[in-house]
Amino acid sequence: MKKNIRTFSSKIFVAIIVFIVVIIGAVFAMFYFSILKTEGEVTTVLKNMKSEINNISSGSLSDNYDEMMNYIVDGQTSAIEYAMERHRSDLNYLANVIEDAYKIDAKAVYPVGLPDIKKEGKVSAQLFYENGVNINNSEIQDEINTLSVIQREIVYSVNESIGRPRCYLETESGFAFIADKTPSDKYDEDGNLKPIEFRTTDWYKNAIEADEMYVSDIIEDRLTGKKTIVLSEPFFDKTGKKRGVVCFDLYIDGITDSSLAIKNSNIYDIIIIDRNNNIVVNTSEYANTDEVEFPKIAMELVKEAREKGKGIKDFKTIRNEFVVYYNKLNIDGWMLFVALKYSAIKKNVDDANYVLDAINNDVYQRIKDYSNDAMHIIIFISLILLLLSFLLTKFIANMLTVPLNEFTKSISNVDASDLKPVEVVDSSAELYTLSTTYNGMIEKMKDYVDNIEEITAEKESMKTELKVAKKIQQDMLPKEFKKISNRKDIDIYGINIPEIEVGGDFYNYILVGNKLILIIADVSGSGVPAGLFMAKTNSLLNNAISWTTNPRTIVSYVNHALNNNNTENYFVTIALYTIDLKTRHVISVNAGHEDPIIVKNDGEVQVYREKRAAFIGVTENLKFDENEFDLEEGDTLFLYTDGVIEGINKNEELYGGKRLIDVIEKNSNKALPELAKAIKTDIDEFTKGMEQYDDITMLALRINKRDSNYRQELVNQYETTFVGSYDMIEDIGEFLNDKLLDAYNGNDEKFKKYMNKFEVCIEEIVVNIIDYAYKNG
Repeated sequence: MKKNIRTFSSKIFVAIIVFIVVIIGAVFAMFYFSILKTEGEVTTVLKNMKSEINNISSGSLSDNYDEMMNYIVDGQTSAIEYAMERHRSDLNYLANVIEDAYKIDAKAVYPVGLPDIKKEGKVSAQLFYENGVNINNSEIQDEINTLSVIQREIVYSVNESIGRPRCYLETESGFAFIADKTPSDKYDEDGNLKPIEFRTTDWYKNAIEADEMYVSDIIEDRLTGKKTIVLSEPFFDKTGKKRGVVCFDLYIDGITDSSLAIKNSNIYDIIIIDRNNNIVVNTSEYANTDEVEFPKIAMELVKEAREKGKGIKDFKTIRNEFVVYYNKLNIDGWMLFVALKYSAIKKNVDDANYVLDAINNDVYQRIKDYSNDAMHIIIFISLILLLLSFLLTKFIANMLTVPLNEFTKSISNVDASDLKPVEVVDSSAELYTLSTTYNGMIEKMKDYVDNIEEITAEKESMKTELKVAKKIQQDMLPKEFKKISNRKDIDIYGINIPEIEVGGDFYNYILVGNKLILIIADVSGSGVPAGLFMAKTNSLLNNAISWTTNPRTIVSYVNHALNNNNTENYFVTIALYTIDLKTRHVISVNAGHEDPIIVKNDGEVQVYREKRAAFIGVTENLKFDENEFDLEEGDTLFLYTDGVIEGINKNEELYGGKRLIDVIEKNSNKALPELAKAIKTDIDEFTKGMEQYDDITMLALRINKRDSNYRQELVNQYETTFVGSYDMIEDIGEFLNDKLLDAYNGNDEKFKKYMNKFEVCIEEIVVNIIDYAYKNG
């Protein structure tokens, strides 16, 4: 009986053990599948969150790019309309001067005459007339005499403006004045004056019918082959009758340059189309890209844009992976198109998705790790509690499964718009750690969602603005050095390598008549602030040079202008040189800049020690002493900023002026681009392995052989007369200039010695004669 009891007990024990094992196995299986289900639900929730955040990021990035492109369209529109308004203002001024001449019935002492080929290369007013016009008619002669009083203004309008090759004054009477530099092309092979039929041109007919400025279709300039437009405006006599049209020829290079100044081919292109749908500007022609779709798209949009009518503003459409913005310009039917590649926006959205994927993968891995840990604990506890009852096993299963189900249920309601933490009560340590980690992740995601739009927009905006700023700054510096007004007697070359994206160094050269102005300068500091101050300085220099070539006057004017509102106390070191290309005499002003280097025609290298003033921009009362010296045929003038000689090597040694002079001596016989390249290569070798701490800028001028021969005979006596007006100052100067060149047989030293003194005497004498001898006009 006892044996049976034991057997029965053993069976019962085994049965209970088997039952408990089966129950524990079943509970374990249920828990395992519950974990898998929870993982799937958490993954689904995170994917939905990613989709919501992606929508937020995508919309925000699109809005920021839209704002940026609207800013670019507004800026481009303002720049082009401002440039045209300046020409419109000059044209209106001429029309008013002409109408004033009619009102007072003015008469010129010397009327405008036929083209004089002796004035080839110099802007002069020339008389023309159509076939069948009797130029000797008394009424026509009176009108010619009246309009001749403004010949100085039409010559000035061409002489003092870059981009205007000529100015016209065309009348209903059939005669015209043309101011340009090429009187020789007005005669045929037999020496007869070519008649012109200007009253049949579209710019004349349309302007004479209207009361405002007319912009012609694009034409090709007959001499240069450049794209040109004609701006024309009518003028009236004192009775209010229209008597003719005054016109400018205008190269469209300036419009192209202003468009390229802010263009970035990796992001957008710019096209301008005139009223006849001809392409005026196409920046795709200048980009290193195979993209050809945008010009086609722009032409497709022309009709749609025209139908929108006058006043269209910031219209946007998406075509063929481009987001296209276009605007109607205030220039007689012209349209502006700017395109942004859609891929530029999409790339930033993809970057945001990458971050979200990383978060998703991290959360999924954490859940998986914690699930594995939980299963190991269940197995260990199940082995230890093998002899416990079914209720205890069920209790353990419920203790682990129910809270996890509650946790899953809680996070399944979470979305991107409502990120709430989850609270787990009476849970295991592992589940508590999981919930704590998840809640921490929720807080980080909330911060990320709050900041992702601002961070992404700021980063991309800064990157884009720096690229645009660098492009604008580099476009301010001259790039074409092979030809300067077709002169062969000089070579010029310059190079600028900024320390970072935007630098403070700059150089420039400007040809004003027969005087060449060289400028090199260095703004304190670096980066965007220095670049902006550089742009302001460059603009002030260009403004001053438009009305004077005297170095002391130019630098004094710029110093005075920079002192106003210079709250950050930026300063500029500058050296400015005015070279008279006839005499090769140089006048310069140096304000805190490096001394120039002169390479003589025999290879000797000299450092020219100049009288220097302090740097400009921070104080008003500065005295600028002028330096004067002469250049000879074969001489080279080399200018540079301190970044050239202040490079540092690994031993903390400066590159220095002596090493620079040695490199110049070794390469003095090379062309200017090769000389600059040799210097930059030597600097790179010296500073190898070290960062560039300053901008590197160089500008060089070489004097070549003159184009023409000088007469050798000596002229002893001359006799001529001049008109009693201020104009005779220039006439007497030109007369003596020509005669002295002949008299001194090309001896530049004597010519320069006396001609500069004569010019001062001539002006003083003429002014006194007119002021005292012609008091009554």
